[in-house]
Amino acid sequence: MASLYKRGKYFWIHLTPNDAKLLERPRAFSTQEKSKEKAKVKLKEIKDSMHVARYHPKRENLHPRGSMYFSEALESYVSQKRKDGVPLDKKSIEIYQRAINRFFISLDDKLVSTYTKEDYSAFVASMDPSEDGTIKGLSQNTKSLYTTKIRTLFNYLVKEDILPKNYFRSVKEEVKEIHILTKTEMDDFLTYAKATKFYPIIKFMQLGALRATEATLVVKEHIKKDYINIVFGKGSKNVVIPKLKDMEIFLENNPAFPSTVYVYDHIRKFCNRASDQPGFKVTSHDMRRYRISELANAGVTPFFLKEYARHSNIETTLKYYAKADMVKMKNEINSKLDITI
Repeated sequence: MASLYKRGKYFWIHLTPNDAKLLERPRAFSTQEKSKEKAKVKLKEIKDSMHVARYHPKRENLHPRGSMYFSEALESYVSQKRKDGVPLDKKSIEIYQRAINRFFISLDDKLVSTYTKEDYSAFVASMDPSEDGTIKGLSQNTKSLYTTKIRTLFNYLVKEDILPKNYFRSVKEEVKEIHILTKTEMDDFLTYAKATKFYPIIKFMQLGALRATEATLVVKEHIKKDYINIVFGKGSKNVVIPKLKDMEIFLENNPAFPSTVYVYDHIRKFCNRASDQPGFKVTSHDMRRYRISELANAGVTPFFLKEYARHSNIETTLKYYAKADMVKMKNEINSKLDITI
């Protein structure tokens, strides 16, 4: 069995000789995670992979059209996307594989033409908590992610005329109420932060709409005359954002920034400590949401907002990061109304 243990600053996974051979991995390897909870997620992924490798070995040969096994679908899909000139990145393929691993925990690998509506129901039910409470179950958003990936693969099989119909559907995401700090709440938090060594990085995150991980990677060489180089947190892509007026003023007033090496975990803990104070409830991501919403209400176009936020999908920007200022909306609409009473 795979097990977890602490070695240095990271958690490591240890495999038995047979499991290491099965997965073609070293007997011990680092999760690259300092958090035990995150390391447990990676441990579970390894255990899922072992289950698949044991009971659903990859078949050597493709079957005739209409008789493909589901274990072959991802490889075929990835290959087709590559031919179409829109290859999937490594992270996307890993997510698909996790969804497939979960799929095979509840369902056998069989000819894709033999899956039924009942199989879909069994797959969804397998992600729910058990009645006796021994199995925790997955969150609504994780269910949505996994079912969406499986549905995409089955849609691909239908498109390729390998299947006549797709019985698999996506589970809806949980509708979350996104709280964006008000100006008063942000001002109060920044006042609290000013008395600490974290103020420069917090203010920098707020002005640049930066993820904490992105902010910690910025060094002096990244700050240019008109823009700032950002190591984009998701996929480590290098992008640039314009140096806005208030960012220029902040950097002029803090010429030594960034001289301190900040760590993501320390920023997160600082926000947790701030949340323990009366009237505060803040996370490191609130800096980012606040800034994007602030720019949206200032009239910045959605396209520029998406680019400044480094989002790949504009719907993400508008759905989760922009909240209308009701007073401003009321005044602007009223100013355009021609009211005759």
